Amino acid sequence: MSYKWNREYYIEDKYLKPMDFIWCANYFKNNATFADKNQKKCIISKNKIYTNGKIECDKEHMKSIYDNINNKAMRYLRLLAPGRLDKVNYAEMNFVRLNSRNVFPIHPDISEKLCSIVIYIAPHQSTGTILYKNKQGDSPYEVTWKQNRALIFCRHDDTWHSYKNPHNEPRDCLVYNLIG
Repeated sequence: MSYKWNREYYIEDKYLKPMDFIWCANYFKNNATFADKNQKKCIISKNKIYTNGKIECDKEHMKSIYDNINNKAMRYLRLLAPGRLDKVNYAEMNFVRLNSRNVFPIHPDISEKLCSIVIYIAPHQSTGTILYKNKQGDSPYEVTWKQNRALIFCRHDDTWHSYKNPHNEPRDCLVYNLIG
């Protein structure tokens, strides 16, 4: 952590295993949900895996990615907010595409999100997640975009952040959330 945000957070490079990273990049390329680059400013493909093993996913490989991510996610939750460990009901793996020339406004996550992991997938260069001191956007800090870099944080009322895509190509991320 190089920036003093309102809350502690972590940045981890090479977060996904190489084959999982390639699979995620191909998911954006091959999934019809993302085919029309002009259909919406932000497109989300939601996938849920419950703590009881029930799976609501588009693809079976997501279970493998879930298995690889979930242990790390629980370790980070233990570090950042140990009192939330017993509140986890399920995990969401959302493929999020922000199409060109769009902005997702400053916000804290919804209260059900216990821990969030944003993993940068494509393109090679883009704009990272921007952290703020408050809703007005004071003291902005960009978590620099680097493919397969993860930003990990726990939701609080003061974890203000946003993301944008000022470029001509889509900005693709895998967003993994532990939900209570």
